[in-house]
Amino acid sequence: MSAARRARLALAILLTCLGCAVGVGACSSGTSGDDGAGPITFAAIADFTNGHQIGKAVDRWNAAHPDQHVRYIELSESADEQRSQLVATAQGSGECYDVNSLDVVWTAEFARGHLVVPLDERESHRYGINKDLFVSASWESGRYRNQQWAVPFLANVPLLFYRRDLLGPATKPPASLQEMISQIGSVNHRRAQAGQEPIGGFGGQFAHYEGLTVNALEIVRALGGDLAPRPNQAVSQADAVRTALGLLAAGARPGGWIPQADLAYKEQGTWEAFLHGQLLFMRNWPYAYKLLTAPTSPVADKVGIEPLPWSGVLGGHNLAVSTCSTHRATAWSFVSYLATNLDVQTTMLRDGGYPPVLQAGYQGRQDDFTKAILAALAHAGTRPVSPYYAAVSGTIQDAVSSVLNQARRPADAVDFLAANLPDALHGG
Repeated sequence: MSAARRARLALAILLTCLGCAVGVGACSSGTSGDDGAGPITFAAIADFTNGHQIGKAVDRWNAAHPDQHVRYIELSESADEQRSQLVATAQGSGECYDVNSLDVVWTAEFARGHLVVPLDERESHRYGINKDLFVSASWESGRYRNQQWAVPFLANVPLLFYRRDLLGPATKPPASLQEMISQIGSVNHRRAQAGQEPIGGFGGQFAHYEGLTVNALEIVRALGGDLAPRPNQAVSQADAVRTALGLLAAGARPGGWIPQADLAYKEQGTWEAFLHGQLLFMRNWPYAYKLLTAPTSPVADKVGIEPLPWSGVLGGHNLAVSTCSTHRATAWSFVSYLATNLDVQTTMLRDGGYPPVLQAGYQGRQDDFTKAILAALAHAGTRPVSPYYAAVSGTIQDAVSSVLNQARRPADAVDFLAANLPDALHGG
């Protein structure tokens, strides 16, 4: 922590203690800055919404609250880089980010490390942050050990995008992973007979980063296995995990159902490949739908959308107030504004493709896009819950990446996971 920040926090604690001496309240360093109002900093994910709607929401707040200005810092596209930057600042490296946008899997880590403050009953009532307003799965993603540490902001659940024109009117979207792989083969067989080049089969996120963990979990679970389902279990149904990794290894070979280029793709690379006609199927987040169906998109009238035919992994971002914040009243007010304002939430859906975290955000909507999101949310799973999630995810990434790149056999990868995930789950 910088000397300047230590001085500010020490002064806040001193003033609180002086207040308790004259009967204002109990003296506790844990309450310093709780009621402070003033300028704050908001660190959040890269804004992929049409028209940069997160930034515009911040602008509307600033116009209405000139004495409580919010400075918006847009973080990296990479979830791993986002986490590293947020952890570094929360631990005292540089300025304080008063409000952090946390990936749903970081709740346990930030709570256990006392990097953020919990939402207690007082703040909940004072700022109108009531759990009954929210979609249950989103609200629960901000809890750790029976306390609420973060408030839902942007929900996310993966969807299956496909080329309706290439599947053909007589072919229904796949109902399973295996059926999707079969349809890829059928389409490319027809293209070969017509003298056309093959099209890439399935675009996921298979670069060596957090997206690989999510994609791997989904495919492993699609075949009946699981990774780190409980703190004391590294692998569930090892044979199914081995089969899933074997399917990935075969798919990643030249001519397989996963294009070679996809081994380096994150979300943006995948939707750009789909946009330019290089993919038949794509697994991606809902925001891609608005980009692909925009008037300037070459595939605007060719995109089909469905829930994944296997259980997707719940994503999204929640808002948490930093322990270092000395303007927590403004911070909680701003959190409430982003999370409970229906206009903000519906704008994020309309222009960003982010499913609302508010139950009211789904009322009266019957379009195919919203139906696909609701169906996907109903069957979504979660990533392993651990304060050491980064180590857990890194171990999964190492194993799966080595399989995709043909550097490790699927059976050896299962052994690697069984040997290394237990230590990762417990911070070893």
